[in-house]
Amino acid sequence: MQGLFVKTSKVVLFALALSATGCASKLPNRVEGLANSGQAYTDALRKVNNLALDHSLEFTADLLPVLPRSADTLSVTTHEMRKRAALVRQYDEQLLALGDYFSSLEALAAGGQADAVEKAAGKLADQLKGTELAFDKKTFGGVAGTVALGLHSKAVEAALQRDAELIAQVLAVNEQLLDEQIRWVTLRNEISRTVRYRDEVEKPFLDDKKLGETWKKAWMADIKRPPVIAVLEEAKLANRGMQQAWAGILLGKGSFQALGRSLENLITKLKD
Repeated sequence: MQGLFVKTSKVVLFALALSATGCASKLPNRVEGLANSGQAYTDALRKVNNLALDHSLEFTADLLPVLPRSADTLSVTTHEMRKRAALVRQYDEQLLALGDYFSSLEALAAGGQADAVEKAAGKLADQLKGTELAFDKKTFGGVAGTVALGLHSKAVEAALQRDAELIAQVLAVNEQLLDEQIRWVTLRNEISRTVRYRDEVEKPFLDDKKLGETWKKAWMADIKRPPVIAVLEEAKLANRGMQQAWAGILLGKGSFQALGRSLENLITKLKD
């Protein structure tokens, strides 16, 4: 699994270097630091969501053999997991679009065309309309008013005022998805763990036979917390850091230390 995250790790380290040296604040409108950190953030969250789906599938597959064997059981469970996979694909596309937005905003700050940012924002807005997760739009009212005037180029200033609320909503939906992933994975893990404890720990122990290494590992695994839940919770911290970074850009600030630390911790957990 480690090789999958080498590229992301390099991006994060670069973003951290920018923050530590203060270079990000010297670049046009401090947007390059946001683009680099934003790309690392979207890459990491895509991996987190797919990891959560894989574990949900695994936990559910563990349960199927002990459920009533009927066509309905298989059909309902399979349909449920297909819906889950479709949801993850939907948000994977949204994260890709968010990464494109940050990149186009960086290009705009360096003198690029405004239509690329507008196109990326339009794509995100369309995807947000199709989301299954509900959020209160009133929460984001007035976000555009926090854009610091005179600290950005006119083109970037216009883009930030137009897209401030949109990006805030996308980041809020990402957090809701992570909450849902945590709830989903935790529930399925608890059910699966109950079955495994009964079959792999309790029954062999009560059989009064010699217990070998297999039993020992099963007993230890039952006590340990699933690593995937820790990964999801670290991803929530990274998402909060991304929200703070977006608010900072609107205010004309370019600090990404908190986000960088969260992403570094998240990528470490993903490697484990």
